[in-house]
Amino acid sequence: MIKENKIAAVIFDMDGLMFDTESLFSIVQTDIALKHGKVFTLEIQNKMMGRKPLDAIKVMLEELGIDADPVIVAQERDGKYLELLKIQSQPMPGLFEFLDFLDKHGIRKAIASGSHHEWIDALLGRFNIKDRFEVIVSGQDVAVAKPSPDIYLKAVKDLKLSPGECLVLEDAVNGIRAGKSAGCIAVAIPNHFTKHQDFSEADHVVKSLADPALAKIVLK
Repeated sequence: MIKENKIAAVIFDMDGLMFDTESLFSIVQTDIALKHGKVFTLEIQNKMMGRKPLDAIKVMLEELGIDADPVIVAQERDGKYLELLKIQSQPMPGLFEFLDFLDKHGIRKAIASGSHHEWIDALLGRFNIKDRFEVIVSGQDVAVAKPSPDIYLKAVKDLKLSPGECLVLEDAVNGIRAGKSAGCIAVAIPNHFTKHQDFSEADHVVKSLADPALAKIVLK
């Protein structure tokens, strides 16, 4: 049952929700797989989504049957990915307009991303929006990754709000499960990579950050 109290804060996932990072991940991981004579697939990428970066690499290596040190592969991936972030990353449609909308209505903003702080800082710095978020929680700040609720529970605690006052925006099922388990209202915004996932657990599903339906949900 969705709580009816007014939304006080929106907590954003980052990868694939605020920025089109999944395309960049795909480029880097495809290159790594090819180096080992393997083919990286969308199915594998979906299994990696929402996990901590090292855990995601472990999933990729296991799925592809690559016998390599995940720490070394992760270091290779991280270096290539960070360079792409700095020059090729792009915001998802409607991001800046939606941030303006939240500011206009006095709704607080936070980020809860499984990514490294370095990646989060690189993206927010590239678009000069870090100061627009009151709370930023990285996967490095919690012991267990999504779909565990840990990252959202920390974001809610740092905001000094109750979970029912917080609306979570996620592009993947693991994130929706994390937000719901934390007691937040969870809205799914599928992207090209996640559009075939089952979002039946979400409280709402909208097309994008620019979807007028999202604004109505926030102000309900």
